[in-house]
Amino acid sequence: MDFFVAVSAVQQHYQQQYEAFVEQQMSIGHGAAEVMFQLPPDPDGLFGDLYTVDFAFGPQNSGGARVVEMFPDKMLYVSQSEFKYDGVDIHLAPFRWDNISIGFDGAQPDLADWFEKWFDPNDTRYVATEVFGNRIHSVSLVQGQINVDLGSA
Repeated sequence: MDFFVAVSAVQQHYQQQYEAFVEQQMSIGHGAAEVMFQLPPDPDGLFGDLYTVDFAFGPQNSGGARVVEMFPDKMLYVSQSEFKYDGVDIHLAPFRWDNISIGFDGAQPDLADWFEKWFDPNDTRYVATEVFGNRIHSVSLVQGQINVDLGSA
């Protein structure tokens, strides 16, 4: 199996569940998918101290939004987990769209431009008529590892 075919299959499986989840939440009440939150600064926390939730209902009587995260009932796993792409050995095991971990050796990579594009903190790719923003939901860096919720990207 080709690396991109495997990743695409996992993405499509997750996205179908995410779309159904959002549709179900919208039937319950007024809210929105992919709501971005600025969190308090934490040097060991999320990149940019930003997090996008799967769904949030508008302010409640208590004054705050009610956040609902999706926990998929089923995950698609690829049977082949070893790939080679452009001279890089890739090991996918397990591979979850909403919780991918990428290990690296050496210096921490500079993710600023990548994060700007895929998290889209300034909503530069925002389209009012679209339910999903084609964005990642979070990134954290922990000693030799990058953890990403690929969201609707």
